[in-house]
Amino acid sequence: MAKTTKRQRSLLITALQGLTGVLFFIMGLEGLADNQGISMELGRAVSGMFGGDSDIYMVIIAVSELLSGAILIASLFAIIKTKIMQYALNTVIVLWGITILVLDILGQSFSSGGFDWMLWLEYTAIHLILLGVLLIIRSDRG
Repeated sequence: MAKTTKRQRSLLITALQGLTGVLFFIMGLEGLADNQGISMELGRAVSGMFGGDSDIYMVIIAVSELLSGAILIASLFAIIKTKIMQYALNTVIVLWGITILVLDILGQSFSSGGFDWMLWLEYTAIHLILLGVLLIIRSDRG
């Protein structure tokens, strides 16, 4: 197996950060434009748990996703200072962890007869992979 150089690792982390930023930015746009996607799911789940208008939750979640993506992308061009990037990235990681907790654990009815375990495993794996990528970016940029 070929040894990965420090430069190759840095390029890989930069690519992961850019792609993750684009993903969060698109998720935010989707939530604001169509009231769909993860913003809608999370807004409904939070509204179901705590009450209140799910539309307000959806907008807050979509804007935070949009800002998260913008910060991840902007930091690639040294527009954002490293310390601010670290705080922002830690906030994104915490928010994404809460998203996983709410959508994949608390928001599920595991005992219902129509629960689709394979679909749940797929989405949970995707959410955990993204959390892992965020943690890798944080460890490299810190």
